[in-house]
Amino acid sequence: YTFISLDTLAEELEDPFGTEDNDLPLDAICNMLERYLLQMNDEELRKTFDAIEEITGRMLESRESSAVVNWIYDEGLSPDLICFAYRFCAEKRGNSRFPYVSSVIRDWERENIRTAEEAKRYLEDTDLRHNQYRRVMKALGFHRNPTEKEQDLIDSWFDQLGFDIGKILEACAKTS
Repeated sequence: YTFISLDTLAEELEDPFGTEDNDLPLDAICNMLERYLLQMNDEELRKTFDAIEEITGRMLESRESSAVVNWIYDEGLSPDLICFAYRFCAEKRGNSRFPYVSSVIRDWERENIRTAEEAKRYLEDTDLRHNQYRRVMKALGFHRNPTEKEQDLIDSWFDQLGFDIGKILEACAKTS
């Protein structure tokens, strides 16, 4: 049985090129090589890597550089957005580690944000809304963040009913 097993194994290894389950994944290998060649010849990508390394103060991990390439070539994100995400995470959140930055970029992708300018507008809008939440909660006598349901209610005052912050604060003052 040993010789039969070795013979069967030799037959499997004899021709690694093909389309059977045990054959080498040549398409994946070729795609990976093509991507590495693109990286080596893409000056903008090199500048993006250099900028990220300068922002983070460290060399990029291999999975990190692969993710950056994927974000640019496959997801259609701009290199400026990726650098902005690293800068935002490092300067505003104090965390430039890859898992954190990656989660921020995924969140922005879900919001259909593709450029640094769109991210800046999104952050400004988010900051404005959170400031409005704080002002309303303070006017109501609360010194805590609103719950999700409270946020939904406050959002409806602004978005559905069209009230401005002055009207809402005036109404809050009448309830105290």
